[in-house]
Amino acid sequence: MKNNKKSFYQDEEKMRDFMILSKENFLEAYSYITEEEYEETKRQMMIEITTKSLVEEHEILKNSNLIRKMRIEQLEKLWKTLTIMLLILLTLLIIK
Repeated sequence: MKNNKKSFYQDEEKMRDFMILSKENFLEAYSYITEEEYEETKRQMMIEITTKSLVEEHEILKNSNLIRKMRIEQLEKLWKTLTIMLLILLTLLIIK
């Protein structure tokens, strides 16, 4: 569903002011911007922040799963090595 409401989210200068001014001061400084446009911009900004946060969280989880998988693989290799060493040791003990 496409949103047809106006915003100034892509305007860097206005967004700088948006971040530092109160709503009242912003709307006073940009008298041609409506409260609806201000609220729509705020909504778009919150959606982008939330989306970025979710993507970053997903990457963190994916990386931690990769690390966990690598640790499991390392443990499996260690287990195989220890098993081989034990077999060699037992063989040597039986031969003597």
